[in-house]
Amino acid sequence: MAYADDLIKLCAEVEENYQRMPYDEASNAQRELEKKIQEIGRKLDEAGGDQLMRKVHAEVAARSSHGRLLELAWGNAGVGGWW
Repeated sequence: MAYADDLIKLCAEVEENYQRMPYDEASNAQRELEKKIQEIGRKLDEAGGDQLMRKVHAEVAARSSHGRLLELAWGNAGVGGWW
């Protein structure tokens, strides 16, 4: 599915940053990654609204442990009130 692979990679990188970087550096890196995750959320919202976002979220959650991280990033994006 479009964007699911990209989202899984970005979310994994967020988690890896906290394992390999000092907290402050990881926090800065996470903000940059969250911007990318939020931009994908905006694109999905424009292409198919809440329904498409939920579908992609379900695929990400089924294929990885990053569903909650995705929810947090998209909730912070102010994307289409999807939750």
